[in-house]
Amino acid sequence: MKIKTMLYVGLMSVLGYTANAQNKFIDASLGYNALETAVTNSEGTDNQAFGVRNRALIAGDANIGPVSVGYSGLHDINDADINTYLSRNVARAGIKGIKTSAAVIVKATNKDILDTKVGIRDQYLTGLLGLYGWVDITANSKAANITTFLGKEVAKGTSVEVFNSLETPYKDARSNYTEFQVNHDIASHLAAFLRAEVSNLKFQKGTYMAGISVKL
Repeated sequence: MKIKTMLYVGLMSVLGYTANAQNKFIDASLGYNALETAVTNSEGTDNQAFGVRNRALIAGDANIGPVSVGYSGLHDINDADINTYLSRNVARAGIKGIKTSAAVIVKATNKDILDTKVGIRDQYLTGLLGLYGWVDITANSKAANITTFLGKEVAKGTSVEVFNSLETPYKDARSNYTEFQVNHDIASHLAAFLRAEVSNLKFQKGTYMAGISVKL
């Protein structure tokens, strides 16, 4: 029930904004929203030679008077099997015009909330570097985490992106997860992409995929 409520609030923050947007007090906008489908080198859940990864990226922001709020979510599922569902949900709130805000990050499966951390999301540093993206610095009673998403258009219609999550438990070894992705626009709302997903920089054990992204 908690997960359903969390997803409902996230979706409503993105999709239910239009009625309020008419009010001058509220300035709402959609962020980057897309559906991805890719073929992976991992064995499928039904023992097929390859896997299929579906990812939904959902984002929206609103300025309510002097306050800025937003939601972004990454939702993965493999081989259309709901038991493989995994999500990373970020709710943020801050002051309008300031690119650093408070953030709550919740990771969940289809059955349980795996992890909740609080901290900040910063979009100022990436802008200084001439990149798009953000840096999340969060913690809870068990671990601290720094997650970074950086992107750069390297040619017309072609971009390179890196997502990295560094988890530092207070009583255990660090873990590192990285995604490297190259995107190339095919049409105004359609792109092809290649992505590598690597844990602790062990590239030989990574998951590699090629797919199509539909921008909503």
